[in-house]
Amino acid sequence: MTLATEVESRYGTNFLIQLTNDDGTATTSDATRLAAAASDAQGHFRRLTGLAPDITQDWHLHLLCEGVVAYLERYKARDSSIMNSRMKNFVDGCIELRKTATFTWQTTSVLTPSPETSGVKPDMDRKGKLRHMNMDENTYSVEKTLTEDE
Repeated sequence: MTLATEVESRYGTNFLIQLTNDDGTATTSDATRLAAAASDAQGHFRRLTGLAPDITQDWHLHLLCEGVVAYLERYKARDSSIMNSRMKNFVDGCIELRKTATFTWQTTSVLTPSPETSGVKPDMDRKGKLRHMNMDENTYSVEKTLTEDE
């Protein structure tokens, strides 16, 4: 399925006819305008998230459908408060996705879990250094050097 087809399956036919056509007597949605909005939404999604749009991923699809309708409303020059709200939801969602999808944990920890014993907290192999991650800078700093006894 294409993104345009996904949008058609989620939104009412009359709504899409109104958004994609300038003529008030149209009986079908304008596939060319719908495809253009889908293309614009995918490009904006890619730019904001740094990810390739994948309509098989539910979160991507949700955002992209919102973006397509926002672009259709922009093309139609509809009520700016509705359009701005929908576009803001799309942009905010893309930014949130970028924050969660592109974050990867990196560690230089030498800690390894010991076997689990029922009723006892597992002790850890604490050789080396404990490190602290600065979330704002994605950097680590040494907090304390541990010895074999600690």
